[in-house]
Amino acid sequence: MDVRERPGPTQLAALCRGSTILSGLRDTTLEDINYWGGGANAGFYIRGLEGTTTFRRFVIGVPPGSTRLYSCAGGGQISGLRGKLLLDQCDFSRIDDDGIDILSNYTRIIEQRDRRTLVVQAKNSDYREGDRLELWDWQHKKKRSDAIITTATRNADATLVIGLDRDVMTERVGTGVGMNFSRESMTDGIDRLINVATVGQETIIRDSRFQVFRAKCLNLKAANCTIERCTFSNSFQPAISAAPEWYLLTAVENGGAGRSKMVALGSVGLPDSVGVSRLVRSPCQSGRRRRRLASCRR
Repeated sequence: MDVRERPGPTQLAALCRGSTILSGLRDTTLEDINYWGGGANAGFYIRGLEGTTTFRRFVIGVPPGSTRLYSCAGGGQISGLRGKLLLDQCDFSRIDDDGIDILSNYTRIIEQRDRRTLVVQAKNSDYREGDRLELWDWQHKKKRSDAIITTATRNADATLVIGLDRDVMTERVGTGVGMNFSRESMTDGIDRLINVATVGQETIIRDSRFQVFRAKCLNLKAANCTIERCTFSNSFQPAISAAPEWYLLTAVENGGAGRSKMVALGSVGLPDSVGVSRLVRSPCQSGRRRRRLASCRR
């Protein structure tokens, strides 16, 4: 699918809603799009995409000459990604919240029927035979074990029965209360499943600019990430966050950040706990002090 208009860029304007919502597509390309948001939501939402998803010269900002203070609440939210994501020559400016969120999907474990069979909530869940799962101790927010799906059967009661290739152990199971990201959900202690197959096979962000006021330029819960020749400015929180968080989980593997520029950042770098096996050191400027992205240890 190509979203293009020649000879000039497509101009999109909206209030209080995202410019682009994509779901259930394969091999999707969006090129030469300017989104002058001014609304309360994100510039785009994508979920459940497969193949290669490309954003090229995708601009989120304010119109030239505008006196608007910000463009939109968030840049882009991405979840359930199977395949490759490429952001090339994009510009996300005057973003209030995170510039890019690549989120991992998790769901409560309702029941453990035997050592290799789990029952989970099926709503907004994408579990397929062959997917690799991580079982998380939600009380202590840490991974307990992993396994491969051998069978996945949906029930009429909005649950999913998952067969695994090895024994796993749960400690706390149940339906719980509260929506995702609610305080009730974050503190219920019920074991979760994270589907690692839905955080993308590869993510490349290159030759792009990010300006974020209150949060992170890049919030990455993804596999095989490469960030190169990008500019980050005015980030209040770390420009690049690539670590498991207590509400957005899964390991980040095989990541790198090379030849990128940091300008006027609150803090820069990746924490030692992140699961990154390779990181190219790159000088960056933060106020009067020069900092370097720290090499991260597993």
